[in-house]
Amino acid sequence: MEKPRVSGVVQIEELGNEAVVCHPETSRVVHLNPLATLILYHCDGRRSPGDIVREVGRLVEGVDAGTLARDVLHTLESLARERVLVDA
Repeated sequence: MEKPRVSGVVQIEELGNEAVVCHPETSRVVHLNPLATLILYHCDGRRSPGDIVREVGRLVEGVDAGTLARDVLHTLESLARERVLVDA
């Protein structure tokens, strides 16, 4: 996915620093922890996965850069599989 963005059909409900994403086409509900929620909000269709890693890295302290990069990329892949994210 070159420039992920949130699918236009999903509904996002914020729960503090977490979120729940409902996908009406798949009838699936995905719970996002704080890091996944932060990642989701950086998926605007203008940023590449590398851009998202850098942006999230600026906001998250105390996490090894390699670990953070793996977590961000894994989250992007998971959200794409759930059809929460699509390519811009």
